[in-house]
Amino acid sequence: MKTQYEFFVRQAFKEYVLKNDKLLFVRPGNRFAPNPKGTREGTVAKIKFIAIPGDEIRQIEPILEQNENIEVKIIKMSVKRINQITLEELSLLPDVLNNLEALKCCLGLIYNRIFLNDDEVTLFWLKKQK
Repeated sequence: MKTQYEFFVRQAFKEYVLKNDKLLFVRPGNRFAPNPKGTREGTVAKIKFIAIPGDEIRQIEPILEQNENIEVKIIKMSVKRINQITLEELSLLPDVLNNLEALKCCLGLIYNRIFLNDDEVTLFWLKKQK
């Protein structure tokens, strides 16, 4: 049985997720299937909040909150270089990510590596399911 696609979200962005019906997430690399961690437009996925972050490089799994599971539909996906993300797209992200430097810094903190302007990311436009 195939497991449902999941987005793990840090506590800093919990309010953004809870307050908005339409969301934009950015993840490193090309996340279109069949790539690793890949999926497709139209997929219904779950958002799970991270209680204690893990570390992909050290293969430490995060500890997730057990009480929140929000279902979203992936409306659109787009793969682009960080420096190709538009101001309009940035405006859909949480306020603290209102410029490319802030986005690269945040991705770097989450994924424990340096992100450059020409690094590839996938943008996910999501809509909460009722």
